This record gives sequence, structure tokens and C-alpha cells, in this order.
Amino acid sequence: MACDPNTLLAEAKCYLDCIPPGAVLSVQVSLLCNIAQLRSPQGVSGLAHWWRADSLTDLGLADGASVGVSGSSDWVDKIAGVVASQSNATLRPVYVASGINGRPLVRFQWFFNTNVDALSILPVYSMTADFTTFCVMKVAGIVNGSSFAYFTGSPLSCGVGARKSGATTYGAITRIDSGGNQNFTDFSGANPETAFHCLTHRRIGAAAGNQSAFFNAAQLQTLTLNGTYSVNVLTRGAPTIGNDMTADIAEILHYDRGLTDAEILSVYTNYLKPRYALP
Repeated sequence: MACDPNTLLAEAKCYLDCIPPGAVLSVQVSLLCNIAQLRSPQGVSGLAHWWRADSLTDLGLADGASVGVSGSSDWVDKIAGVVASQSNATLRPVYVASGINGRPLVRFQWFFNTNVDALSILPVYSMTADFTTFCVMKVAGIVNGSSFAYFTGSPLSCGVGARKSGATTYGAITRIDSGGNQNFTDFSGANPETAFHCLTHRRIGAAAGNQSAFFNAAQLQTLTLNGTYSVNVLTRGAPTIGNDMTADIAEILHYDRGLTDAEILSVYTNYLKPRYALP
């Protein structure tokens, strides 16, 4: 049974009240540390990169301010310190102070035949081995057959993200080379354009292996993929997008190993779901 962190916290407070002051202090500390670990994605080992929009809040950005100005509004990951910036002012996303459950997000927009907001990642890192990524996001205005990747890199347009086919059919997508897409089972009628959700990709088996997609911690499908790529751009639409669109992203987690199904459920249930009031 999944653990409800709010219930656990309430029980922990009760236990602490029952421990005499000054007695069994180590039990108090251990219990509080366990609660903190449960409520953090670092409670699951392997977290290598962590972009969260409230990192920009700490910089004192005003609502609507540009994200990616070198030295002042870089979106820096909380683990490895990888910097996401944009030297071209017309390609910078914007900070939204209160966008999902009262929490901030970064808004990327695509203006067809004009520009697409994107942040360049330095240093570039590899996604050629096992990995798991989570992205809390909402996209709007995806046209038939198009996709949106929250990680892209080289070769051209490789990455992981969401797609749309038909008028109301949505799914996950992995782009493994400049012309090859791997589409996963649809989101079972869910519409990622109307509500925030968590899209997760996991690859197991290094360069040649299996990759699974999860929508709000529910596994869609597993495919065999042979493509490899390195990441150099954060949240950029693939070139098949054919209209104006918006992608709101609150948080991205990247683990340098393939998490188990139970671990993926734990990150979603104990951390992302309560934090963002996800389904």
C-alpha cells in the first residue's frame, strides 16, 4: 500500500509528543529524517539533475520575468549545478510565480515560423545509459502528429516528451534519431492539454534496451529502443510542431539509473502528487 506522507507526518508528531524531553533523542532525529527523505525525490537513489521552478523564486524574479539570462536568471539544477540559459532574448521562456497548486513554473512558448523558447544546457550530459526522467507539465495547442520534448539533444531532435495524433489522442514519444520516433500507448483518454500531469520515461539496458513511458505513474508500454543521445536543450518542441503552443513546466527530475516500478510510484505518490495536487 502506498504511504500517505501527510498521514505519516501526523503520526510522527504524535510519537514525538510521547517521547520525554531529552530521552531517546536519536529516535526523534531518525524519525524526522525519514519523513524528510520520504517527501523528497532524493529519498530514491540516483537523482543526478533536478530542475524546480522555485529555484527561480529564490532569485527574486518578478512574475513574467525572462528565464535564462546568464548570471541573473539561469535555471540551475539543484544537484549537479548544470546551467540552463538562453543567449537569444527572443527565445527565453518566462517565470510564472503561481501556476500550479500555488507553485511556480516556467512557461515555454512556440511561435510557429518565428521562434521556440528553449534553454541551452551546459555542461551537456549523456543519456546513453540507463535513466529515468520525470516532468511535471502541461502543454496546450499541440497539433495532430506533433510532439513536445522536455529533453532534446544530439543527434538532431532526439529527446523525450509528449505527442498528439488525431483530434484528441495523446501519448508519450521518444525521438531516437533525426527521423525516427517511437510512440507509446495513448494516455487512455487523458488530455494533457487541460490539466497538469507527470510524464515519466525510463530506459533500462544502456544504449540498446527497453524504454517505458508512464503517465501519472501508470505504465503505458515498454518498447525496445536502440537510439542514444546526449542532452543539450531543455524543453524544446520537435520540428513537427505546426502551430503556436505553450508548455508549462514546474519540475524535472533526472535519475542516472532505471528506477523500479515501485520507486517510480514512490516518487510520484509521496512527492510529486501531493506537491502539485496531481491526479
